[in-house]
Amino acid sequence: MTPRLTTARSFGIRLGLFLKGRDRQSYVVSTKVGRLLSPGETLEQADGFIAPLPMTVRYDYSGDGIEAAFEQSCARLGTSYIDVLYVHDIGRLTHGACQEVHMADLLGTGIDRLQRLKQAGGIGAFGLGVNENEASLEVMAAAELDVILLAGHLTLIDRSAEEALVARCRKSNTSLVLGGIFNSGILATGPVPDAVFDYKPATPHMLGDYSKAAPSLLRYPSPPRHFTTR
Repeated sequence: MTPRLTTARSFGIRLGLFLKGRDRQSYVVSTKVGRLLSPGETLEQADGFIAPLPMTVRYDYSGDGIEAAFEQSCARLGTSYIDVLYVHDIGRLTHGACQEVHMADLLGTGIDRLQRLKQAGGIGAFGLGVNENEASLEVMAAAELDVILLAGHLTLIDRSAEEALVARCRKSNTSLVLGGIFNSGILATGPVPDAVFDYKPATPHMLGDYSKAAPSLLRYPSPPRHFTTR
């Protein structure tokens, strides 16, 4: 089986070192755009990472920003070709009041640049890497996507993607890749003290949802091997 590797800005250099010297046809790699890195100050912790690389992050979903992020990723990974390129974290959960500006950039010039990169052979496919159903549906109403990496909304206790997104993906023949299948903790740990759901302490409501899903969990004593364990 061909290894399928997913990376992002925060750990692309480490993966690039691992892949150095390996046959490019021996693996499939996906990465993400939407953030640009530039040299910054050294921090003890940032965005959940301990001792991250000294980089400053700037969001940019425009065509120029996406191509620049693509080129940065290629340099870090030591390749000129990316199999799947995801537009990362477009949505109100990440951007709040700035979402309209970022979405306008993506739909205005970003999608077109992704299509050009695909036509030129720089990428094999493109789509979204998001935590929100609504952002996916908004982009799909304006553009054709090959794939969506959706975190946390098609799991044993969060089925919200079934309300509209799954059907929309079927209609447009868009692949749906599931991330965050353990909802960042609770589906792996159970309703223990300090259980986590979607990166926050689990509420009593979520603990109740876990109890409802427990019979299904008992059928799968080991974590699936081909999904993220967040």
